[in-house]
Amino acid sequence: MILYLEKRGCNFSGNDDINNYSDIGNYRVCTTGYNIAGKDGNNYFIEFTRCDKRRFTNKRTGAPLKHYVIEHNHKLHVSTAYNNESGCYGNINLDSICYDLELDYTQKDILTAVNLISKDVYTSIEFTNWIFNNTLSDPPHGGLLKQGITWIS
Repeated sequence: MILYLEKRGCNFSGNDDINNYSDIGNYRVCTTGYNIAGKDGNNYFIEFTRCDKRRFTNKRTGAPLKHYVIEHNHKLHVSTAYNNESGCYGNINLDSICYDLELDYTQKDILTAVNLISKDVYTSIEFTNWIFNNTLSDPPHGGLLKQGITWIS
């Protein structure tokens, strides 16, 4: 199954070292609506970004450091959200599980995170430039339109 991700951030700049670690090409990508059917029964919107893992204590002694140390500067950050009848919520447990896995900001590791959350199995990623159009009445997911032409469900 193809995971469609929308590019929401800027494309990587040529001199950023993320180019050495990531095959995403954009600093922020997300699902195109609440369309990831979770194993827990919720339909998720998921945003993926690059983040740093920082250490604030000495590894040997546990003493606080004057300046933090970046241990992983191309780490995958996952932010989930779902709606139900009482509102919109994040799932900090899923976000934390993905963070603790030490995943990289790569297509392979985004698929790992999504497959951890989803009841479906995703095998590849397609990046899109989808737009939201809530004025149209019959598209799925609140009005997702791909390239202004084709409805995607």
